Amino acid sequence: MVASHCVREIANNLVDHLDDVEGLPEYVDGSKHRQNLAKSWISHEALLGPVDRPTDVAAVPSPTGPANLMTVPSDLVERVRLVVEVEIGGTDRAGMRLSALMTGQLDHTQSASVRLLRDTLKFFQSFVHLRHGEPIELPDRGEVLGHLAKFEEALMGRVGDFFARRSDILDLLERANQRTNGGEGTK
Repeated sequence: MVASHCVREIANNLVDHLDDVEGLPEYVDGSKHRQNLAKSWISHEALLGPVDRPTDVAAVPSPTGPANLMTVPSDLVERVRLVVEVEIGGTDRAGMRLSALMTGQLDHTQSASVRLLRDTLKFFQSFVHLRHGEPIELPDRGEVLGHLAKFEEALMGRVGDFFARRSDILDLLERANQRTNGGEGTK
């Protein structure tokens, strides 16, 4: 589980720190929107009823469709909209962010390297949380190490050059900033 959390956090956040892909969609934490929705419901509990029971508010038939209608505070509807927006757009955003992490571009969501990384991440994500009493069969050490190697290889293909260039630049800066005996720059 610890390795799964680490892999997830690296995959979700490294692309933001590389900061080299224009138009990168922001990572959206849906839990914040769900928490705000719950707070909004609670603030309107006198009108809507307690959250732990079905609503007992009179509804009227819709004149245009099969749904029954009721009056709901507009801020609650907006909170619902934000939760739905995160859910609907989440797959596209995640695909673009994964493509950016793997290739440095947003539009390669179906490339073989992105699919390979997606499969590796799915493996780890399946072990991020316990399943509330459901027994899960943990993978053996070799399988975990194999997937970790794939993840590391995928990332090194993308960030390896970044660190090599950074090291080269730091070496160059160190040489450029060396003082000669007279303090006039490099030797």
